[in-house]
Amino acid sequence: RSQASLPLPSGDHFTIDAPLWENPQSEMEWSDLGGKAQASEATERPGSPGSPGKAGRRSSLDSIEDLKAMTNTHSSWRLELWHTLDDPESGFWGKAYALGIPYVIFASVFLAMLQSSNPPLLQGAAATVANVLFELVFLTEFCLRLISCPTKRAFVMDYNNLIDAFVVVPLFIRTALGFRAMEGEQCGSICVALMCFVPLLRSLKILRRFENLPLLVDALEKAAEGLPVCLFVLFVLILLFSPLIYLVEPRTNVDSMPTAMWLTIVTMTTVGYGDITPETTLGSMIVSALVVVSVLYMAMPLGIVGNAFTEVWQQRDFILLRYRTKAKFVQWGFSAEDVPALFKMFTVGDAQELELHEFREMMSEMRIGLSGKRVVQLFEALDEDCGGSIDDREFVKKVFPEAFRAIYSMEMSERGSSG
Repeated sequence: RSQASLPLPSGDHFTIDAPLWENPQSEMEWSDLGGKAQASEATERPGSPGSPGKAGRRSSLDSIEDLKAMTNTHSSWRLELWHTLDDPESGFWGKAYALGIPYVIFASVFLAMLQSSNPPLLQGAAATVANVLFELVFLTEFCLRLISCPTKRAFVMDYNNLIDAFVVVPLFIRTALGFRAMEGEQCGSICVALMCFVPLLRSLKILRRFENLPLLVDALEKAAEGLPVCLFVLFVLILLFSPLIYLVEPRTNVDSMPTAMWLTIVTMTTVGYGDITPETTLGSMIVSALVVVSVLYMAMPLGIVGNAFTEVWQQRDFILLRYRTKAKFVQWGFSAEDVPALFKMFTVGDAQELELHEFREMMSEMRIGLSGKRVVQLFEALDEDCGGSIDDREFVKKVFPEAFRAIYSMEMSERGSSG
């Protein structure tokens, strides 16, 4: 392709002709990718992460040997173990683990709930032993993930792993307490806290199995732009109707402004607990008007959230694929700044783009664990014009849109000034 349209957040557009890259020599900086990269002299494109300018962290990947040196730090058994724990599509054991672990989690949550009833349905030594066994399973899983993870930094930054760490904390608390049975008043406040929060922590482990969660996150991000105005309108309505209710109702019914605000809030949200109701005719008229206004008002935020989710759902396949690809990149220590260098390694001759077989070879050498089917789906999603090839700009713009301007800022400014 000879041209690419690069939209900016302000709505302006630059049209950039794909240049014939020159090859100035530039000194590479130390990279933190896997802790294995070394400083070297390398050939870089203008405006790419390895060249001076406004771009972010420079990539130290200059050849396929550098890439292999980075990815080969993982032994084969650790690589196989990580893919089994992290990717249900990695094989039979990966699929079996992904199907079995949710049942273990639900069983542990059900066990914890049995101890919170009055009287407890499961108590004494049997409850303690069962909880310890479940927590030992979770501790083993956490340790295996920690041992086999590609990069420790990405492991720590993953909220799912933080949840796994908190889940095994009760095991150490039980050990410190001497594995005493958590029952009666002998338990104390620590045991009561365990009974209250252990079911929550264990249930949060299921989040790792919900691959559609990014759809909800994206929808909320889109809706967040319009929700502040709706919240302000809600605040104004509360401050408008609360004084009116407080003025017309007797003090024996509504004794303070906070009470009037409580009645207003439960009425606007259509909850209507019934603990407080208007006693005067004027109060009933005001509350009736509030009910009508609330119905009209609630249509706004619900419409905003619903429309945002509809937009996200229509693009769900690519959103999930993009999220999965970004997660794999981060897990293995790659970032958006490495994409131009990676594409350059696998291009043939003067070509600036990768065809499908070259793209698959690149993903295979990176060893990030995307299946062949996923790689083909990603390539087809990036190749919007069906030209049979993609370049690094298309990849970064689609998969790492937040980093696109930072990586190509110098090149965009040069082309913009020359145009």
